[in-house]
Amino acid sequence: MGRLILILLAVLVVFLLISAVISALHFLFWIAVVALLVFGAFRLAGLMRSHR
Repeated sequence: MGRLILILLAVLVVFLLISAVISALHFLFWIAVVALLVFGAFRLAGLMRSHR
């Protein structure tokens, strides 16, 4: 019985670690997307300004 509880705890810990890693990667992905959008907007503004 104790062994079954240990296995269930191990599975739960692994699941929590994987979900934490995925959420961290998701967070970093959105930061990168926002940074790219801001960078692109600044480049477009710079191109438009230098065009005139």
